[in-house]
Amino acid sequence: MKPNILILIAEDISQHLGCYGDLIAHTPFLDQLSKEGMIYHHTNCVSSICSTARTSLALGMYPASLGISNHGTNTAIPSDIKPVSKYIHSNGYFCAIDKTDYNFQHKSKLQIPDGWDAIIPNAGANDSPQLPQNIADTWRKRDDKPFFLMATFSCTHQSQYGYPSDTAEHRALVTPRLTAAEYVDRDAIPIPGYHFDTPQTREIWGQYYETITTMDRMVGETIAHLKNDGLYEDTIIIFLGDNGMGLAGGKCNIWNESITVPMIIRIPEKFQGSQTIAYASGAHSYSAVSFIDIAPTIIELAGSKIPYYMQGRNFLNSTTFVEYSYSFMDRIDSTSDFVRAVKSNKYLYIRNFYPSNTHRFSSYTRRMAPYFTESWLQEAQNQYTQEEYLLRQYTYDRKNCFIIDIRPPEELYDLESDPQQLTNLAQNFAFHSLILYFRNNLRDFMFKIDDLGFVPEIEQHRLSQELSRPIYEIFSKGYVGYPFTKLYNMSDKMLKRTNSSKTLTTYLETDDPTFQYWALKIATYFNKQDLLPQIEKLLNNNNLTIKFAAAETIIYLSNSVSLLSKAEKVIEDMLLCEDPLINLEALMCMARHSNMLADLVPHLKKWQTLDKQHYPPEQHRIMTIIEDLSNYYPECIDQPFPYDAPTPLLQQRLLVLRQLKQNNSQRNRRLL
Repeated sequence: MKPNILILIAEDISQHLGCYGDLIAHTPFLDQLSKEGMIYHHTNCVSSICSTARTSLALGMYPASLGISNHGTNTAIPSDIKPVSKYIHSNGYFCAIDKTDYNFQHKSKLQIPDGWDAIIPNAGANDSPQLPQNIADTWRKRDDKPFFLMATFSCTHQSQYGYPSDTAEHRALVTPRLTAAEYVDRDAIPIPGYHFDTPQTREIWGQYYETITTMDRMVGETIAHLKNDGLYEDTIIIFLGDNGMGLAGGKCNIWNESITVPMIIRIPEKFQGSQTIAYASGAHSYSAVSFIDIAPTIIELAGSKIPYYMQGRNFLNSTTFVEYSYSFMDRIDSTSDFVRAVKSNKYLYIRNFYPSNTHRFSSYTRRMAPYFTESWLQEAQNQYTQEEYLLRQYTYDRKNCFIIDIRPPEELYDLESDPQQLTNLAQNFAFHSLILYFRNNLRDFMFKIDDLGFVPEIEQHRLSQELSRPIYEIFSKGYVGYPFTKLYNMSDKMLKRTNSSKTLTTYLETDDPTFQYWALKIATYFNKQDLLPQIEKLLNNNNLTIKFAAAETIIYLSNSVSLLSKAEKVIEDMLLCEDPLINLEALMCMARHSNMLADLVPHLKKWQTLDKQHYPPEQHRIMTIIEDLSNYYPECIDQPFPYDAPTPLLQQRLLVLRQLKQNNSQRNRRLL
């Protein structure tokens, strides 16, 4: 007999459940499931944003190996790499899913993605028994087949807390089924040290916890349907979060709250055996489990063979303790980045390969929780004077990191003595040998999986178009050389206190765009103004990646009006071209340097006239950035775009955010 497999995914939650020891969380149904099943304490979602986390779930591979680690893309993958459902479906299963933003292209028929038999009707983020009913109605269509279902609870999504700011109004609008016994006392919440203890902070934490209670009830209702249909003992249940909590400092970052999610598995006794030797009901596991391990595990549970290309393992049939998990963060909405992390149960090591691209709240985070994010920025602003800001006489920490213009290339946190990651040990010489160990560990891992992060997104885009091949195929089959080791060693130069301008000049004058690109990044980080004559020459380079990187480096380094004008012209040309991905790069540059590129803001009106029915996949990200810029430059851009306000509630959020930002426009322009 083949088991049914039911994967239940809660959006945007960290391990804030009663069964994980959280004293505020009210989660009786998941607590009971953990008693009957097994609870996992080191579950890594690979990427702290939904689309790339789901890439890992669907393919059993790291998105960075495939060149699809940038959020919200629709990137081609090789034809021999298929979603997990294809293998389970071919083994006689009825397969159904609701959310399919995998980040990669996949064939479809009758609007159902390839490999699935049905789409579970979307019940939105409502606090309602409708989604559990839809899930049950879907598995009842299976005929005599075993089923494999992936269902998502959106009631914990980032959009569901942070607004309205009034407790009673939020409960009436978002969590109407909560009882008085389930209300969270805002004054009783232990505010973590990486958040300022303000009324806005206490309110959003309370709302977050109450949406978790709502989700827990809906999980319980789904399980009740299983029991009523006589399927509970025939079904393996896997509950997990898709990425960390939606509160600022969680999702869209790479700290522990961003990348470590809850996972509970219940396997009925009849399916326990040689394939599940690492499983024990009522037990706790501290061995690392990555999202890339989920696909190979359920493929074998369904009786199929794991395909050759998957990078994960079946974690249920191995008692080998896995110490480390690895995380990735590249572009998320309007935030361009390149961050990698290694985590053990004791330590979290983070490598910021673009330290000049400082931390910023994602546009989406600020729109969803305007009162909370603006109060955070104001509190952080009050921590130091303008003179301290100009002289950089402040210490980087998780409270002020979103408003200061530096970011360390490395971070190391002791999760046992400092679970909230408030003290960065990377600059402490006593931890020098440990830093070297993690640095080498990460380098070896990135090399092993062919991490493509050193190739900028628009360069990957160019190569894919020129060679008419998926990014993964181009590099894995040798169509383009990928000198990983040399590029990694180049990035290591940002870890040194000094760098020779002569050496960087050699790299700037090479014909290899990837080496030129990283030389520009290093020049930016070390403020190499003496290299501006060589950098100016690259404004005429035939490679757009290099022209763009040179222009942004000039914006960082130069005070020359004429030179800045030339750099601005490069950004303007990118802004006005017809390639949406290049438009996106230009807009992200504007977001990073809003005070320097204000003259380009009127060009943004061109997107207001586009037909929404024909927007390319990148257009939503474009509109998100433009909406954010419109709040800083209302004199140039009209009211928030209708595209970004499909509901009255979101329109209210946008208007509140605009008003809050305009209260101190000079401060906000600097902090964009």
